[in-house]
Amino acid sequence: MQSQSLFGHIVARFVNQPENIATESLYYILQEASSAREAFLRYIAQLGSSLHAGVRLETQTGRDRSARPDMVGKDPDGQSVLILEAKFWAGLTDQQPVAYIKTLPEDRDAILLFLAPEKRFATLWPELVRRCHEAGFALGQGEAPIVSAWRIARLDSRRTLALASWRSLLGYLSLAVEAEHQLGAVSDIRQLQGLCDTMDAAAFLPLRSEELTGDTGTRIAQYCQLVDDITETLVHEQIASVKGFKATGARGAYLRYMRVCEFVCCVTFDPALWGDFRSTPIWFLAWDTGGKPAVRARERLARLEMEDPPRLILIGDHVAIPLYLPCGVERDQVLAAVLAQVREIARLLA
Repeated sequence: MQSQSLFGHIVARFVNQPENIATESLYYILQEASSAREAFLRYIAQLGSSLHAGVRLETQTGRDRSARPDMVGKDPDGQSVLILEAKFWAGLTDQQPVAYIKTLPEDRDAILLFLAPEKRFATLWPELVRRCHEAGFALGQGEAPIVSAWRIARLDSRRTLALASWRSLLGYLSLAVEAEHQLGAVSDIRQLQGLCDTMDAAAFLPLRSEELTGDTGTRIAQYCQLVDDITETLVHEQIASVKGFKATGARGAYLRYMRVCEFVCCVTFDPALWGDFRSTPIWFLAWDTGGKPAVRARERLARLEMEDPPRLILIGDHVAIPLYLPCGVERDQVLAAVLAQVREIARLLA
């Protein structure tokens, strides 16, 4: 088992926002070691965006904290051609990524880069893509090679959206500074790698006071009530039948089973699916008749699987479909939005 670095241990124990520490550490390395800075620009070029060598880096810019990028790179004309957002396990804000994209110039190479643990790619990248599609961006595949440590999409001919792993970037920088025998920078990068390894491997992150004293418990109860309200509405509209089924729970999830057309289905609050696949706590699951593997259900719902990101996920013997919740609206509007998604699923199953 890899030993934990002192820096990673201290930050994980005593700092509530390790992303800020990681960003400032990366900024320090890029400012202090010329070989690291040059390697950083080469790394960005591999993601499909060639930036001017004279890019000036700044951290924590902007007055509005909710709309403040972690790091910005400005070219000699003062244009923000690089926006870097550092993530470990913090969620996306309402501003990300769309508001950030809109600040990138369209007449020169520019990139919005998210750094995150590879473990988050399965949930973070689909959510970034979904938000871009909702904002009207037609994403295309980037020219850079697709590897496990990257996800790349072209916003247009000059702007790029990318997701890269901390491990990939820091490994690339480490090789560059080692080749130039910049021993101080080597040590700095290893300390930052230690922090990233700690955050990447954290199966149970240290609890924060606000998690226990905030509204998390109330929210969970509201999610479960939302599942009940969805189910009752579907029954009232004769879309579903709950005859022979009852509400159940399993490993933190709350499930309401029902029959929709010829399929066994359920609407569920499922934190595991939320954490592993898509950014929503509410899901719709379906099996074939008699709880058999969802071959026919998958065929009926194939259109959802063809979407980008796919709105149908095959999990074991059933299909799972995320039910996305709109932000910033009243409860009735949330319920209406989710019901619209379920009605669409029911039409496809019919």
